[in-house]
Amino acid sequence: MLVVRYLPGEPVEGTPSESHPDTYRQAGELLRRIHRRVGASQDYFNALMVKTNGWLNRADELVSATQLSALRRLANSLVPRPVELVATHGDYQPRNWIQHDGEVRVIDFGRAAPRPWVHDVIRLSHQQLLGQPELANAFFEGYGTSIGEAERDIWVAENLNQAVGTVVWAHDVGDSVFEESGRSMVTRVLSSS
Repeated sequence: MLVVRYLPGEPVEGTPSESHPDTYRQAGELLRRIHRRVGASQDYFNALMVKTNGWLNRADELVSATQLSALRRLANSLVPRPVELVATHGDYQPRNWIQHDGEVRVIDFGRAAPRPWVHDVIRLSHQQLLGQPELANAFFEGYGTSIGEAERDIWVAENLNQAVGTVVWAHDVGDSVFEESGRSMVTRVLSSS
């Protein structure tokens, strides 16, 4: 569903609603509605790994040599396979959620594209859901499923891409805070794989 009219409300980010489970339950329900099946792709996984390897090639001296080596091993361990794609938002997080009269709505579809559903959960998992099982449970309850073994490889691949991509991109634009956030993502990706 795409709304092309003014939506009243206030951004969720930075408000008490950002830490309320009902916000995440509603956000999960909305994301499930956004995620319309597009079809299987034989090429998505390979293309993602090509992009990831490009980020890795630019990450010298931005992450430790030990981490870079571990990231490359992790990337090489992933076996590309067909992936189910859905219509994703591309930047699904509280800064793009607004709330009006207790109802959560979604804005800013500027990064929307066909991708695996887990793509839209990466940033949340490294930010708002990190160490917040109550919020994570509410979100996945609203979504109707959680990340399971079937999604493991694409989950790791998407995490790897976004973590390294964040470090390199933020460095390129001079955003040291976001660059550090990317380094934290890299550490979590390596520790969970």
